[in-house]
Amino acid sequence: MRKITTIMVLFLFSISAIPLSIEDSATTATTPLLIKESEWTLTSKSLPIAINGNGELASLASAGDGSPGNPYIIENYVINASGIGTHGILINNTNAYFILRNCTVTNVFGAYSGIYLENVTNAQITNNTASFNGEHGFYLYKCKNNMLAGNTATFNTRSGIYLFYHCDSNNLTGNTANNNTWSGIEVYWRCESNNLTGNTANNNTLSGIYLHQFCDSNNLTGNTANNNGDHGIYLDSSCDSNTLTGNTATSNGDYGIFLEGTSRWNTLINNTATFNTRSGIYIYFYCDSNNLTGNTASSNGEHGIYLNSNCDSNTLTGNTATSNNQSGIYLRDNCDSNNLTGNTASSNGDHGIHLYWYSDSITLTGNTATFNTRSGIYLYAYCDSNALTGNTANNNGDHGIYLYRSDNNMLTGNTATSNGAHGTYLDFNCDSNTLTGNTATSNGEHGIYFCDNCRWNTLINNTATSNTLSGIYLDQKCDSNVLSNNIANYNNGNGFHLTDKCYNNTLIKNTIFSNVNYGIYLNDSCYRNQLLNNNASSNGKDGIHIASSCNTSDFKNNVILSNQRFGIYVEGHFNYFYHNIICKNNDGRVNNQTLDNGISNTWIGNIFDEGIDSDGDGLLNDDELSLGTNLFLIDTDSDNLNDGFEINYGTNPLNADTDADGLGDYEEVEVQTTNATNADTDADGLSDGDEVNVYLTDPLVPDTDADGLGDAQELGNNTNPLIADTDSDNLNDGFEINYGTDPLNADTDADGLSDYDEVFLYFTNAINTDTDADGLTDGMEVAVYRTNPNSNDTDADGALDANEILLGTNPLIMDTDGDGYFDGYEITMGTNPLDLNDYPGKTSPAILDMTALLLIILIALMGVLIVAVLRTRKTTPSPGTPPKKLLSKDQPLDILRRRLAQGEITEEDYLTRKKLITE
Repeated sequence: MRKITTIMVLFLFSISAIPLSIEDSATTATTPLLIKESEWTLTSKSLPIAINGNGELASLASAGDGSPGNPYIIENYVINASGIGTHGILINNTNAYFILRNCTVTNVFGAYSGIYLENVTNAQITNNTASFNGEHGFYLYKCKNNMLAGNTATFNTRSGIYLFYHCDSNNLTGNTANNNTWSGIEVYWRCESNNLTGNTANNNTLSGIYLHQFCDSNNLTGNTANNNGDHGIYLDSSCDSNTLTGNTATSNGDYGIFLEGTSRWNTLINNTATFNTRSGIYIYFYCDSNNLTGNTASSNGEHGIYLNSNCDSNTLTGNTATSNNQSGIYLRDNCDSNNLTGNTASSNGDHGIHLYWYSDSITLTGNTATFNTRSGIYLYAYCDSNALTGNTANNNGDHGIYLYRSDNNMLTGNTATSNGAHGTYLDFNCDSNTLTGNTATSNGEHGIYFCDNCRWNTLINNTATSNTLSGIYLDQKCDSNVLSNNIANYNNGNGFHLTDKCYNNTLIKNTIFSNVNYGIYLNDSCYRNQLLNNNASSNGKDGIHIASSCNTSDFKNNVILSNQRFGIYVEGHFNYFYHNIICKNNDGRVNNQTLDNGISNTWIGNIFDEGIDSDGDGLLNDDELSLGTNLFLIDTDSDNLNDGFEINYGTNPLNADTDADGLGDYEEVEVQTTNATNADTDADGLSDGDEVNVYLTDPLVPDTDADGLGDAQELGNNTNPLIADTDSDNLNDGFEINYGTDPLNADTDADGLSDYDEVFLYFTNAINTDTDADGLTDGMEVAVYRTNPNSNDTDADGALDANEILLGTNPLIMDTDGDGYFDGYEITMGTNPLDLNDYPGKTSPAILDMTALLLIILIALMGVLIVAVLRTRKTTPSPGTPPKKLLSKDQPLDILRRRLAQGEITEEDYLTRKKLITE
């Protein structure tokens, strides 16, 4: 009975724990319902939910404890808030970890949102639907470190997902925000470091994704923003350092991607902005230092990529802007210091790349602008100091590269071919531009065209060939230009054409071959021009044609050959012709090379006959024309050898140093007598010029000092090629290299003997300090101890020289103490080689004390060790070998008597030795 009572109490207690709110219908319509669900799933419509703080969050959660590993769970609510003036789900002031999932909130009334989070962190909002609400689908205010994933926010009166004011470090992934009245996803007012990845924001009335006012360092990756009424992705008002990667923004009513209002340092990589009503990517109003790389902005109603109004220092690299209705890439109104590299702007309805109105200091490098309806690259009105390098502007409807009223630009290495009109066109007051190394070929009109007051321009090393009209054309008061080393060949009109009051231009060293009409054509009052050192040959009409009213110009040192008509035809007046070569033109006759119908033209020193030697250098004019030498100079290269001599000798008359060895041809031929066509006459590895000017060696002898080393070998060994014995050791350098000694060191092994003395006097090893390995250097043996450096035991007494020096015995005497026993034998037997009275076989023991005896034994052992280490050539006699007696039977006994009388030996020694002698 007691158990039943206990169960009933627990049941009633559990029921009382469920907070039920029983109210009338009016109250239910206005007050949020707080219901804790546990094991059942709600299938009917729920009332709005309001949570304030972690405590209420815990009370409403169906599972979890709010920790990172076990977050609270709120799920499966279906809320239709039609007519209710509150948010569908309101959660604020929480930092516990929780998941809100699988909820549906619709029809929230008035200025309220479907799901509203304020001051919330650590939330996961997943797989929820918030649609048809009066304000936003999802609204986050001052929320950080939250995740919104897989949610649907559609048909809301304002934005689908809305982040407002200091919503930082949130992750929005895989959400769908379509068909909203405002934007699909809107991030507004100082929201930073959020990640928007893989979201879909289509068909919204305004923008797909909208970042507004100081929203910095956000990442937008792989999002889709299509078919929106305004823009696909829109960054507005100082949104800085954001990264947009791999997003798609197509078919929007305005721009695909739009950066506006001082939005700086943003990075756009590999985005697609196509088929938008206006431009694909639009950057407007002081948006600086943005980086656009690898984006595709094609098939848009206006421009592909558009920078407008003071957008400076932006970098556009590797973008594709094709098939747009207007320009591919368009920079307008004071857009300065931008860098465009490797972009493709082709097949656009207007220009490929268009710089407009005071857009200065822009770098265009390696871009491709082809097949555009108008120009490939167009600079319009005060676009100054720009650098166009290595761009390709081919097959455009009008011009390849077009500059209008723009100054100080650098055009280098660009290609403008097969364009409908001109390859490169400078129009109306384009001054001080430099064109270098450009190619303008096969264009529908002129290759390079200057028109209308274009002055002080420089054209160097450009190629303008095979154009329908002229190669290079200056028109209408284009004055003071310099055209140098250009090629204008194979054009269907003229090579160079100056017309309509073009004054003071300089044409120098240009090549004008094989044009259909004139090589160079001046007409319509072109005055005071300088034509110097040009080659106008093999043209279909005159080489140089000077029409009437073209007066007071200078024509000097030009080569005019083999033109179909006259070499020079002149109708103008007061022109000056000096030292021109005019041969083989017309019918080849000398008197048909020129035609002068002008007044007071001056002709001085011109050559008309190729069959003579005009300068007396031994070469006919015709030969000099073939060789390219100067028909007016006996020595074209000014090397003091005339051209004819050089041809016979084999040197180049156009090069003062034919073999480029640092010696002029004259010095080689007349002074040094070296071979002027061989840079290294003596084949020693040094050029003739280096031998004469640097090393002072003989360029005709491979071994100047005859020491057995070539000059180059000596330099490689750092020896002196002018001294046979660099180290003054009486061995020449070549011998030392072969022998193995150091030619820079007189004593290679530093043993105190010079290399010469070791090699030729003492026959020691000059690269081994101790030849005989006796522990004494060769120099010490020779100079100090007088021992033999080639023998480790000079006196052959069985003791190494070094050991004898240590013991104090004489390394030059076999028996230092004169006791009849070799020093080495005594050391081996343990007797004292310095004591006459201590010798092997003596009846009484040696007087040496034990310390001395041990010292002698230790020294003996050291000697044996030295012998073993140094691998001596000789060995100490073994103890079993009888020592050689110094006193033999043949020696008279009176020697012993004399030594006894002089006190050198004792009476006992005398008797012992006498016995040994007489036995």
